[in-house]
Amino acid sequence: GKYSVSELKEMPEDAVQLFESQRGEHVPAFLEDDKKSPEPFAPAGGAERGTAFHRVMELIDMGKAPDEGLAEWTRKQIRQLADSGRLEKRAAALVSPGRAAAFLASDLGLRMRRAAKAGKLHRESQFVMGVPAHLIDPQTKSSQLIVVQGIIDAWFEEEEGIVLLDYKTDRVDKEGGMQELVRRYGRQLKLYAYALEHAQGKNVIRKLIYSVHLGEVICLET
Repeated sequence: GKYSVSELKEMPEDAVQLFESQRGEHVPAFLEDDKKSPEPFAPAGGAERGTAFHRVMELIDMGKAPDEGLAEWTRKQIRQLADSGRLEKRAAALVSPGRAAAFLASDLGLRMRRAAKAGKLHRESQFVMGVPAHLIDPQTKSSQLIVVQGIIDAWFEEEEGIVLLDYKTDRVDKEGGMQELVRRYGRQLKLYAYALEHAQGKNVIRKLIYSVHLGEVICLET
């Protein structure tokens, strides 16, 4: 069989071992600017906003992000990406510079910026791999390989090993929202970690979900 990671997350919950979650550092949503768009586009859905945020995080030059004036720098970066044609103007209008700057200013954002400067940050990494069936469904003992394909939002190398990150733009409640994201995407992060460890020959020491809506990081058990 062949599956995309997004298809696998739709399988029943009892078909995969989920991870317990731990609160990460809170990221302040400062200078948020979601009230108006520069152009009169039609209303966008959550999926389109999520795609736009992922595209900005893929293209923005994290290695050159300053420590001072980060919000204005982020706003200019998004504008320049749109003007150059690398980012669609509609997508640029859907991304809040304040939310993007809040992430870049967080502890996780600082670590990614350092990794970018060192050439150790990787974004939108595509993979196709064979995964033993029992990793997808623990109820089966089969080791038959299942072909799985996906795209890893971001990962970077630190001295201890690899840090894996997935951005999620789902609108979730503050009460129990992070646990809900783990329930939805725990299997996805497990497969990403498996792919990275086999491709890079290094351990994944952290599996992280960043909730754009809540401005918080959650660390899944390794």
